[in-house]
Amino acid sequence: LAPPWAFHLQAIFMGAVFFVGTPLNFVVLLAVAKYKKLRAPLNYILVNITFAGFIFVTFSVSQVFVSTLKGYYFLGHTMCALESAVGSIAGLVTAWSLAALSFERYLVICKPFGAFKFDSNHAMAAVVITWVIGTFCATPPFWGWS
Repeated sequence: LAPPWAFHLQAIFMGAVFFVGTPLNFVVLLAVAKYKKLRAPLNYILVNITFAGFIFVTFSVSQVFVSTLKGYYFLGHTMCALESAVGSIAGLVTAWSLAALSFERYLVICKPFGAFKFDSNHAMAAVVITWVIGTFCATPPFWGWS
């Protein structure tokens, strides 16, 4: 195990991530819900990243923060596996959303006069695909594959 100071440092870091990340992600989600001008196709992917970040911070980081303060994981094996899966899904959704965002930027910069236009249907498809890929990749341990 690590020395006690390392756990204290981890608790401080995770606490900062939780107490800063939760309200900031929530404010972004609230702003997009309130202002229709923010609901552009490109922003669908950014909101997807924010939503995945919100889930990660509220579900995974919070558990790591409290566990670090307590010195042990207190919610049992099932919740440990669920926390791991949710954290993995959120991380994969974020990564694949960034890949979709990069592809959209590639089209705008490298193919500005091309026939393909990234619209709301493409953005929604990208959002759905990121969640399918994330879930598909993160849940096999629940069915015995480790």
